[in-house]
Amino acid sequence: MTKMKKAIENLELLPKNITETPSNSFQNLPSLVNFDLSEFLELTTIGYDNGKNLYAMQELYLSPYIKEIKSGSFNNCTSLVRLDLSDYEQLEIISYDCFTRLWSLTELNLGSYIKEIRYGSFGDCTNLVKLDLSENLEHISFDIFKNAWSLREIIFPQNSKIKSIKSGAFYNCTSLTRLDLSNCLQLEQISFDTFVNAWSLQEIIFGPNVKEIMSGAFRNLTSLTRLRIPASIEKISWNTFEGCVQLEEVIFEGDTEVDPDAFQNCPRLERRVFPRKKIPDCIYGKYSELKGSLQFGQGQIGATCGISLEEFQEDSDIVVLPCGHAYFEEAFHEWFSRQKICPTCRVEL
Repeated sequence: MTKMKKAIENLELLPKNITETPSNSFQNLPSLVNFDLSEFLELTTIGYDNGKNLYAMQELYLSPYIKEIKSGSFNNCTSLVRLDLSDYEQLEIISYDCFTRLWSLTELNLGSYIKEIRYGSFGDCTNLVKLDLSENLEHISFDIFKNAWSLREIIFPQNSKIKSIKSGAFYNCTSLTRLDLSNCLQLEQISFDTFVNAWSLQEIIFGPNVKEIMSGAFRNLTSLTRLRIPASIEKISWNTFEGCVQLEEVIFEGDTEVDPDAFQNCPRLERRVFPRKKIPDCIYGKYSELKGSLQFGQGQIGATCGISLEEFQEDSDIVVLPCGHAYFEEAFHEWFSRQKICPTCRVEL
């Protein structure tokens, strides 16, 4: 055994003025349970593949002045249950494959200082349930949380600085039920295959500035039944929502360019995809807000839509045509995609 490995097994023998641990210096130490470097105040860098295969390690504490954890460090630490990086103010980047295959990890705290998580850093953390992302995180790289099968919740902080979510970042996160990107004000693109096989995902809320959803980003979301596409999204690529077999309704709030194959193998969607681009000279709003000015008895209790023949409810989204006839907004836009006339009085629009 090397002198460094002996020192790591007995941390009291490790030089207190060490600034960087040499590559491969403390991997494959089967008896190391508590790994505490918090007293090594000059240590700024963990070298490549350090801490690899520490199968028994249950606690990890780093130097308070740590700046960099290099690639491969601490992967296969299969007994580590909790990882808290919130106090390391100078640690901004988590490098490639750093914490892969932490099979027992259930709690991860990235704190406020992490700006970038690189390729595969937390791949195969199969017991991670909740993910609270760093306030300053800008980039989520390729395959970061791939195969995080137990992940149920992703929290994007208020005014999140996320600029990119790369391919495969949340691939096979099969327990994720809700995705809320509304705090990601700088996010403009969702990349290839990002959320493939998120079988339990039932709700997606896009950020206000997302412009493009790339190929395969949401393939095989077999629990998704309803989807709202905001007007900010300009393009949806091929196979983006392929295999969303329960998807029944897609509401487009703008003039989004949709690839013909974007919704392949979505058998329940055939007659329920319709644009929602607002038509000039029409009035849009809630029934409760507009009913006082409606004509033809449509402002009365029990008034119905002339297309669906269903009663208007107080919170119904309706559209009032220039001729005065009112309809459920969704029903009318589906009609308008085929015929540019009022369904009741046949006036041209």
